[in-house]
Amino acid sequence: MGWHPVPARLLTESRLCYTALAEKFAATDQGQEATASLRRMALAGQTLSQFSGPTLDGGFVSSDDFSGKPTVIYFWDSESEEFTAGLLPTLEKISAALPPSKLRMVGVALDEDEATLNQYLESHKVPGQQIFFTQGEQRSWNSPLVRFWGIAQSPTVWLVDSQGKVISTSVESAELTAAIQKLLK
Repeated sequence: MGWHPVPARLLTESRLCYTALAEKFAATDQGQEATASLRRMALAGQTLSQFSGPTLDGGFVSSDDFSGKPTVIYFWDSESEEFTAGLLPTLEKISAALPPSKLRMVGVALDEDEATLNQYLESHKVPGQQIFFTQGEQRSWNSPLVRFWGIAQSPTVWLVDSQGKVISTSVESAELTAAIQKLLK
């Protein structure tokens, strides 16, 4: 079981479209989103930097601390049925099988309301540290991480190796366990 990458032709076409948007409409929201998408698309194979944020428990997560063990980063929200029914059970199984000393998990919670998020977390076992910005204007799709990296859907899963290099910014939940096992070899 391996990743099912988007066909090269489609990636090339999307890069060309994003590049045209970024160049011709740089000052617009769409131009800035295209620039962020290009930044994310170029991430595979690169060392992750410019990724950090406050956690719900009062801590702070930074990609500067990601070396030493593989990291799963997942962008999610409590209203996503795809997260609750699809990705979360996979994350729970992985978390039960691998201790935090072997695998780091970092969630980026895209909820707008902290009370709704906390209520969800009380009734669901969501593994890892959860990045959640304290200022209301930096939550949900206005998260600095979402805007900088051009995240367009929830859930979205990234995989980072033990050297801090990004393996993928689009791991499917069905592929995640196999991808992590490959990294741990």
